[in-house]
Amino acid sequence: MRAIKRERRHEEMVKLLAERNHPDAKGSVFGSMRDLLTFAAALGFRERRKRPLDGDTIEIPARIFENRPETLDLMSIIAVLENRDPEKLGPDQDDTITHIFEEYANGGLDIISE
Repeated sequence: MRAIKRERRHEEMVKLLAERNHPDAKGSVFGSMRDLLTFAAALGFRERRKRPLDGDTIEIPARIFENRPETLDLMSIIAVLENRDPEKLGPDQDDTITHIFEEYANGGLDIISE
């Protein structure tokens, strides 16, 4: 699996939600950027908002996603539902799965920022 990309234009919001402590909590709203991107991808998929990455991007190392099997499962489920053909998404299709996830996460981040 390759690194997961996100658009730099969302950087301030990502830091606000995944790094900075919320004033009413003892931590950030999301425990990690991985958790935020996973939520954003699910939201983007739910709302059918997929947006290609455009411009400057930031990469999150693949190992951060690979350390959470449920995140990998969700990535695969979204890709299968998107393509409606699980046969096209075998083990050698990690790049396709990652690409679909990134586009839905990007769309979900747009929704959150709205």
